[in-house]
Amino acid sequence: MPAPRRTPPRGPSGTAHHPRDEAGSGGLRNLLVTLLTVVLVGGLAVAVPTLLPAVLRPLVGGEDAGTAGTAASGPGSFAFAATQRGRPRVPVTYSSCDPVRVEVNLDGAPDARVGLDHVRRAMARISEATGLRLEYAGRSSARPRWGEGRVELGPADLGDPDPVLVTFADAEEVPALEGRVAGLGGSVMVERGGWRRYLTGQVTLDRDAFAELEDRPDGDAVAAAITLHEFGHLVGLDHVDDPRELMHATTTTQRDLGPGDLRGLQALGRGRCA
Repeated sequence: MPAPRRTPPRGPSGTAHHPRDEAGSGGLRNLLVTLLTVVLVGGLAVAVPTLLPAVLRPLVGGEDAGTAGTAASGPGSFAFAATQRGRPRVPVTYSSCDPVRVEVNLDGAPDARVGLDHVRRAMARISEATGLRLEYAGRSSARPRWGEGRVELGPADLGDPDPVLVTFADAEEVPALEGRVAGLGGSVMVERGGWRRYLTGQVTLDRDAFAELEDRPDGDAVAAAITLHEFGHLVGLDHVDDPRELMHATTTTQRDLGPGDLRGLQALGRGRCA
């Protein structure tokens, strides 16, 4: 898939930011890319995730990475990566009645069996929390498709989009993984008739960071949490400042979805059947 045009980041009035995660005691940074670039292709508005340079957030504090859609009440906190035009509390979602197919390329995974297990567990957890059907569609030979350019979609792509692609890569292949970066996540958004929805997406995990985790006593749990965190971004969650949430912008001791994460994911599973 050709990649989108590069555009400067936008503030709260735009579709999203491009925050970058850092780790706490574990020393890993997890890069999230949720900046959505809108282009017109044959009258169809298409938004795609793109990689842009990002300033690392300080370990404590720093600029708020959240976007419009932050919860106003109830336990915990959550934020949406993108919302409907003019409706800041209505998230962009995947179609609630169609499966979200996921293909995995395990080339480069430190341990293919463990890597696939983490992906399958993350898919099951997100499916449980949202009600969306994330379906494992098998192995893939495709490589990450982050970069610059445009995405051209035809009518057939809307009815039968490519599966979500999960890969393991390094900074030589994906420059945004430079440094101690653990992963990337994002989804393609289309807009028709004034309504936005996600079509497909990508999760790319840093092979070197995951190999490093194998030497830590808690490495398996951290790797599983990073994978789940990235799948949270895939279906539409953004960062929050609450360290009790898995979607906190830095890697903490949180290993599972928090109360706000669960509330946000529940909302993301209630989108239109499109």
